[in-house]
Amino acid sequence: MAKYRSRPPQLNSQIFLTEGGANTGLIYHREIELTHFASFVLLDNELGQQELRRYYSEYIELAMEFGLGIILDTPT
Repeated sequence: MAKYRSRPPQLNSQIFLTEGGANTGLIYHREIELTHFASFVLLDNELGQQELRRYYSEYIELAMEFGLGIILDTPT
């Protein structure tokens, strides 16, 4: 059985950081054109994948710095 199937860690009293909306962040803060406001198109090539890694890495590093759990959305 999966470790968290019966009680996900989000139900504990621990604070979790969530990312702030990849599509909006990539368009307005990174100035990346996203066709139809869809970030999954970045998965099609290495440069796009690097941008996604960079975007999510900043949130992961912040969560680690403050000892927080983290919940990330997907670009799909």
